[in-house]
Amino acid sequence: MKTIGDALGPSIERYLAHKKALGYQYTMERWTLLHWDAFLHRHQRGSGQTVDSQTFGCWARALARLAPRVQRSRLRIVRSFLLYHARDHAVTFIPDLATFPKASPTRTPRLVSPAEMANLLATATQLPPSPYNPLRSQTIRVALILLFCCGLRRGELQRLTLKHVDARQNQLHVENTKFHKSRWVPLPDSVAQEVRNYLELRRQEQFCAEPDSYLIPRRRSSASTSTRSAGEGITQIWQHLCITVGVVDERGRPPRLHDLRHHSELGISAIGLPPSGLRIGAVNRLRWTTAWSCSPAIWGTGISTTRIGMCSLSPPPSKKAATRFEQYRHAVR
Repeated sequence: MKTIGDALGPSIERYLAHKKALGYQYTMERWTLLHWDAFLHRHQRGSGQTVDSQTFGCWARALARLAPRVQRSRLRIVRSFLLYHARDHAVTFIPDLATFPKASPTRTPRLVSPAEMANLLATATQLPPSPYNPLRSQTIRVALILLFCCGLRRGELQRLTLKHVDARQNQLHVENTKFHKSRWVPLPDSVAQEVRNYLELRRQEQFCAEPDSYLIPRRRSSASTSTRSAGEGITQIWQHLCITVGVVDERGRPPRLHDLRHHSELGISAIGLPPSGLRIGAVNRLRWTTAWSCSPAIWGTGISTTRIGMCSLSPPPSKKAATRFEQYRHAVR
């Protein structure tokens, strides 16, 4: 999709190229700016693309159907571009951040216990095959096990292919993850056995057995050769399973898929590190591995701030994990 307007279009392309040169993906930002550019083209046809408070307010009202946090994010994207555009052009209007919708409070993660996960996996085995995936129940089972036991993000899971699975070393190679990094994820013996059984079943069924095939197959569109995101289907199935089993929060909402990461993270703090030879670096690695994605409150500079974030989890982390973490926190004082 190319920019449409003659006035802001080239500047948008330069702005996106500049950000990508700095290492940002800027996928959502590009989509938002193209949507903004198309809006200006429709509403200011023949009169040039000028940005004023009235035009910006009209576009902002078109986003009213979105959540306040999403609205604020997209308005900030356009504001950041206008600040960049003002470096070389006369810009008479820069949106005021104070007029943007206030972001709603961060939703507290809802931890899923091993017993609840066992019920969810048992229910997942009853899923019927789909037209594009005859091994639907087995696929969902493996996907949830990897998310729950290995702490994978949804995007990381859906980008895994068969060549990323090292069955000999019991590990996964996760490429191009957050901050454009790659890492090796060790698999517990039971998880590795689940993955091997699943891959053997796919080989027997001759279903997506090529090395470049996705570990979690994607649904192909009938209208084109494009593929539908595997994560989208997993999210819908996950929500359906949680509602069926009764795994919901205090407001009756199913946990998010990302909440499954917290089980493996808190498990690391419960296992702990060797008490002898404890180093600051080791505790910092524990800190970031344990709870760096649990809550914005823990993204501080000291280990004491991590304790605050762990206390905000719902339900609270296990007593063993909290006690172990307190021991390490006092050890480095």
